Amino acid sequence: MPTATPTQTPTATATSTPTPTPTATNTPTRVPTTTPTATSARTQTPTVTPTASGTPTATPTSTPTPTPGDPCGNINPAGTYLDAENYSADINQGATYYFAGIESSTAGFVGYGYLQTGTTQNQLDYSDANANPGNYERYDYTVDFPTPGTYNLWIRGYAPVAGSDSIFVGIDGVAVGALTESPSVGAWVWTNTIENGVNTVTVTTTGLHTISVWPRAQNHELDGLFLTTTSTVPSGGIPSGATVIDPSTCIESCPAGTPTQAPTPAFTPNSGCSATPASGDLAASIVHASNPTTCTFTNNSTTCSYAIGLASYKMYDSNINDQELYDYHLTVIAPNTTLTLTVNNPPCASQADAFYGSILYSLAGDVRYGSRLLTSAQTNASEDDPGYCTLYCQPTPSPTPT
Repeated sequence: MPTATPTQTPTATATSTPTPTPTATNTPTRVPTTTPTATSARTQTPTVTPTASGTPTATPTSTPTPTPGDPCGNINPAGTYLDAENYSADINQGATYYFAGIESSTAGFVGYGYLQTGTTQNQLDYSDANANPGNYERYDYTVDFPTPGTYNLWIRGYAPVAGSDSIFVGIDGVAVGALTESPSVGAWVWTNTIENGVNTVTVTTTGLHTISVWPRAQNHELDGLFLTTTSTVPSGGIPSGATVIDPSTCIESCPAGTPTQAPTPAFTPNSGCSATPASGDLAASIVHASNPTTCTFTNNSTTCSYAIGLASYKMYDSNINDQELYDYHLTVIAPNTTLTLTVNNPPCASQADAFYGSILYSLAGDVRYGSRLLTSAQTNASEDDPGYCTLYCQPTPSPTPT
């Protein structure tokens, strides 16, 4: 795997946070003939979000070839190939629109197989996968983007018959379009032909992101994906010169050191106001529950400001007491204002909590936000496949007081 360039995690004080050193672990043996299950992925040291709307910048890094030992592969903007069977997570198994799993009966694939959709068919717009996520199984491919930008997304697919020729694609759990092999039938082809939506994914921050696919046409076969910021048209199996990375080896690791925790921003309620919002004053809506999680807060009060925050917690089991703080963003929202806060998530199961008042650095001992919790959402988890994290670390959030 390529050697990742870790992002230094700024803290709220002058004390510097040691640079995390990913630790590789053994990659589980994958069985081609079984239905895949979720594979836990590495814990990324989250990238700080400087303001409610700010976007961190990054130094472009080109990684021409993979090298062993790095738990998450770097996307090379010149061209990167992902094998469809080397997924990081399988989300929402048993959904109406599902994947049959990894198959190998159609010759000509790369690796040990390809991802085949099930027998339920839809010809819907890609937006349905976002509007009704519970209806769709989703495969995620967690990778590291050293370079933000807009990437052309190609698929190597096979349509066994006319009509079985499309699949939804997207990034970080949000579908952006449907790609099709049409009019090709009965052959492996590279395509970025748009059925609906777009054939690009946009990455605004460096670090871990997931390329996602959802079933659309029945019995469709997906062998690989290719990402590039260039005009390269892939051909053959693995495109010539492409960097090959394996998202299934993106595993959890703990960064070194203990970070400085940031206090809740200094806040004094306005005259006649309280730190506790009046009924109807504050509302919050998590509009993107993948990676990162984005939450929109609305303060309907005409006179009062409130301290608010968004925090993500790693999930190790169904016991909330065991959750571990991963990332958070704290600020004060002014009267008649709408703010958007963003936090990073680990590539395993997590919960995001939107709240007012002080952050909870630990939920142990039945400590809860209670009535201060405005809304919450879970990521990388489903009833059939919880995708729990396995490696317990010291809390390593990127505190963002504003």
